[in-house]
Amino acid sequence: MLDLPKMLKSGVEARLIPTVADSHKEERTASVLLAAIASVPCYRKALLATIGKSVGSKARVNCFTEVNFFQAPEGTGNKRPDGLIVVTVGKNVWTAIVEAKVGRNELEPNQLRDYLALAKKNGIDAVITVSNQLVGHPSHHPLKLGVRDRKGVDLFHWSWMMVRTLALLRLDEDEFENYEQRWILREIARYFEHDNSGILGFSQMNPEWKTVVYEFQNDRGHHLNNQDIQNTVASWHQERRDLCLLMSRELGQQVQGKMSSVHRKDPLKRLKDDCETLVETSKLSCTLKILGAADLEVTADLRARTLSCLMSFRAPTDRKRSSARINWLLRQLSKTEDENVLVIAHWPGREKLTSATLGELRSCEGPDPLIRLDDARPPQSFDVTMVRDLSGRFAQRSTFIDEIEKLVPEFYSQVGQHVVPFQEAPPKQTDRKTVTQKAEVKAEPDVQADMGHATESKSGQPTPRSWQLWR
Repeated sequence: MLDLPKMLKSGVEARLIPTVADSHKEERTASVLLAAIASVPCYRKALLATIGKSVGSKARVNCFTEVNFFQAPEGTGNKRPDGLIVVTVGKNVWTAIVEAKVGRNELEPNQLRDYLALAKKNGIDAVITVSNQLVGHPSHHPLKLGVRDRKGVDLFHWSWMMVRTLALLRLDEDEFENYEQRWILREIARYFEHDNSGILGFSQMNPEWKTVVYEFQNDRGHHLNNQDIQNTVASWHQERRDLCLLMSRELGQQVQGKMSSVHRKDPLKRLKDDCETLVETSKLSCTLKILGAADLEVTADLRARTLSCLMSFRAPTDRKRSSARINWLLRQLSKTEDENVLVIAHWPGREKLTSATLGELRSCEGPDPLIRLDDARPPQSFDVTMVRDLSGRFAQRSTFIDEIEKLVPEFYSQVGQHVVPFQEAPPKQTDRKTVTQKAEVKAEPDVQADMGHATESKSGQPTPRSWQLWR
């Protein structure tokens, strides 16, 4: 039996098999998560690393549920969060309150403010919320609270889908100290995948989606009110995160969304900038970073009502002819079955593009449709893209999500996994001795000429130009 931390009036060690009533889904799922953090070192290391908390082998991690604190801020009543994480390294102790929601239950601003106040009152370092709401980064939170509410306490958010995905990724790695740890995490992952756990993926766009699509289709997107635009972009950010998790599970490795350091640190600026981009271009886009592959760009065009996936590849510089560079790409796409995949060649100069479908390139008997006959220089890069025209189905909130989550894995299986981005060969090490000898041989005639000039001087002394050589 663990000793309770000094700030707790009551609490129990997190149970892997909870004894709470079946109606208390949130407490039950939170207990399973906290038990996993306490009992599987490689999993807690990966999970806590997402919030910048390093947990080494010397750290002792204890997790509690049904927690009740001695000190409660005035006005918070007897509200009790779902759990408490305690990380001890020597004399240093780090603590975090955990509050969980499952199913379609969402976090409540007032409840979160109470828990932040509770954390301040008891010297707790952080509050971690867990729900089916997706965010771009754990430091971003689905609830927008004031600076005063968050001051003095770190606030983080985990989506259940991210928690589940990290468990599956750890099972693909051989980082367990013993068989029992792997078995425990495997059973926890199975529980997270079951419908009764209350863990959901992002399944539909915001309620304003249909109206927003209609306005952009009719070139009236700039007339939409700011809240509708913000809700649309926020939903897209959630879908972007879901795509990262989806591809992580598909590939068995972590897939990250590409984001600038400014946007990573400031989610409100990210939301504002993406809203401006949507109004200006009528497009929602994101980029997925996949280790070993080119960046995968995903775009939803609200005016054209199309979805597209694109990868860009630098042309191989060790091939000088245009046809050789194009064949380099076509050979790697030999296993691609979809002949409607579009290949775009970028040529030197501004806006010099040529394009052809994979089917056209494979069947051409005359000049290659990608080659510019008026430009002797070879193409610099290629874009390979797949486009889906959804027409009226684009505006359907659930259909849009279903279609994009089918297109992205399909594009990667048809294109992304086959093309290895070109990388220049490393420079060869030169033989310094050989280089020096060649330089001396080349310089010898000049030296002899200078020496001859010196002997012809009236004074019998070397001239100023040759003096350095004589020395």
